[in-house]
Amino acid sequence: METVWSPFARERKENAEYILTADVGGTNTSLALVENFLDSQRVVGKFLFKTKELSSIIEAVCQAKAEMQKKFPGLILRKGCLSVAGVVENNTCIMTNVPWVVRAEDIEKELGIPVKIINDFTAISYALPLLDTANPAQLARLPESGARAQPGGDVRAVIGAGTGLGVGCLIATGTGFLALASEGGHIDFAATDEETSSLRDWVCRRIGAIPETELFVSGQGIVNIFGYFCEKTRAAGLPREKAFIEIAAAPDGEKPALISRFADSDPACAAIMRLFVRMYARAAANIALTFLPRAGLYLAGGIAAKNERWLLEDGAFIKSFLLSCNPGMRDLLKTIPVYLIKDYSVSLAGAANAARYLMRDS
Repeated sequence: METVWSPFARERKENAEYILTADVGGTNTSLALVENFLDSQRVVGKFLFKTKELSSIIEAVCQAKAEMQKKFPGLILRKGCLSVAGVVENNTCIMTNVPWVVRAEDIEKELGIPVKIINDFTAISYALPLLDTANPAQLARLPESGARAQPGGDVRAVIGAGTGLGVGCLIATGTGFLALASEGGHIDFAATDEETSSLRDWVCRRIGAIPETELFVSGQGIVNIFGYFCEKTRAAGLPREKAFIEIAAAPDGEKPALISRFADSDPACAAIMRLFVRMYARAAANIALTFLPRAGLYLAGGIAAKNERWLLEDGAFIKSFLLSCNPGMRDLLKTIPVYLIKDYSVSLAGAANAARYLMRDS
């Protein structure tokens, strides 16, 4: 575990409410101590883990609890809200890419406080109104996308490629905000040209089923594109370049980062990144047309944040985003601001904000 205390951690306020939040994903698990004071929230400390190095979420909770008690003897937690990658039912989440079942009741027994389990993109959705569109450390608006929120802009949407593909939607209400649960990353993949059609057929043959968008627009999607390129190279009888040999020897979890790294010098890796961006943009356009997020469509997840260059190169993302056969829908998509989320702690802040709206009686 890595512990990171904020500079103001020593300034703990007597009348503040303290909340435990978490972002539990397929690759990383982060817990945070969040201070809620006069309706403002700030992260006091973070506890960072590699998910696959943990036996369960309880192990992470226990280690974070010990660190908090060491730093702040007598600290009283009031509630907990955990953002987890998977479908949530009855305050329980069966994770999508990790063989864990995260139950609120197990954590409540350990901490003695009420706990709410929410989907990871529900948490990100609740974080969206906390982000400052004028702060380049938090957000970057993609050039050529809508310049600002439109009239009737009470809907925000988010799509994020990471270990998997997540989708969320947030609606402004008279009393705050309401996030809508979604598993939109698992909708069927739609090919848009000869190359994506050939890739889709290749994945379909491999899995023996109709492939979902997550198998193309995610870390595992980049791995699938790489495998497809490798097969094309073999079929053409072409020699494999040094970069491809190194990537092929690496574990699947490390391949996306290697492909991104080699993309600056290896043409095939660059082609993989460009294809990935095109498919990401089309998935984003489908989400935009589904929710009509006039207050903004947000791109979350580490892949986009770490590969901003490929999204912006020659306007690649927005060009594909606007590729609708319907002129009216193209004009509509042009009005929607598209933002890249650059703040990695967004889920932790979102979980705290979700607790504000979903745990009012706790």
